[in-house]
Amino acid sequence: MSNLINSFMIDENGAVTVDWVVLTAAIVGIAILIISVIQVSLLDASFSIADAIAPQETFDCTATIINGTATLVGPDC
Repeated sequence: MSNLINSFMIDENGAVTVDWVVLTAAIVGIAILIISVIQVSLLDASFSIADAIAPQETFDCTATIINGTATLVGPDC
């Protein structure tokens, strides 16, 4: 029984597994932190872009080429 306890205390396989779990958890935590920081900046930028393009007027026109001549077709043309 003493031999079994000594071999368990010397064996480092479990310690390596714990190291990898801690390292992986740290990487995932840092990734979540980075994504949350970037998300706030991207939301601010997207709202700024939406505010800038919202008052722009759009037209419903389609260019059609018939016999080499371009013609605009649509209700706003």
